[in-house]
Amino acid sequence: YNRFWVAGKARIFDASGRDSTAGLDLILKCRENRGIPSNLHRRLRFLCHDASPMSEERIPIAVVGASGYTGQELLRLLALHPRVEVVSVTSRQEAGQEVAAVFPRLRDAASFDRLCFIAPDVDAIAATGAKFAFLALPHGLTSEYAAPLLERGLRVIDLSADFRLRDASVFEEFYGNARPAPELLSKAVYGLPEFYGEEIAEADLVASPGCYPTSLLLPLIPLLSRGIISSQGIVASSLSGASG
Repeated sequence: YNRFWVAGKARIFDASGRDSTAGLDLILKCRENRGIPSNLHRRLRFLCHDASPMSEERIPIAVVGASGYTGQELLRLLALHPRVEVVSVTSRQEAGQEVAAVFPRLRDAASFDRLCFIAPDVDAIAATGAKFAFLALPHGLTSEYAAPLLERGLRVIDLSADFRLRDASVFEEFYGNARPAPELLSKAVYGLPEFYGEEIAEADLVASPGCYPTSLLLPLIPLLSRGIISSQGIVASSLSGASG
């Protein structure tokens, strides 16, 4: 069985993609996702917000910047999701190449059969019929695509830092440049489904948190909000698989 977040609850799908057990109030990881930071695959959970639990409808998805590390992992996770169909993947470097040729591990994924990378052109992405676009781009580049994709009716999930912080001075302190597309900030919802699940499900623009903030916020918010611990004197030691 493969397990996914969908519409605020965990659901379990069998090999044919049918919803075999719905409405489990549990936080479950995809079986194939061991070792991958959970904050990435949880962003997939609200894609089926408008679909009925037993619907066979698949949501058309675009991935902008699909040839980088984040894009590769996202494609792998999307290939496992029974309610999505990847209809567009972009890469300047790999434009014209089949996804399975560039990433052999996706060769057996039916969702990528004969799907080719295209250049990152907004009109071409919209023409594929995609309803959601994941932006797997470096910090600072997302704004070039977020606004025009939103204007064309797509909902956007940004995996960079461009829309995470509302305070411009804090953004400049940590990222070294002015915050891009400040006019979109009011639309952005912080993508922690444990605390903003309802907002995420309705959002047109989701700002995916980073791995370290996610690892800190998930345990600290409940403790602080209930007054169990003090906000003074908190020390966090976070290590990744590479730096640790």
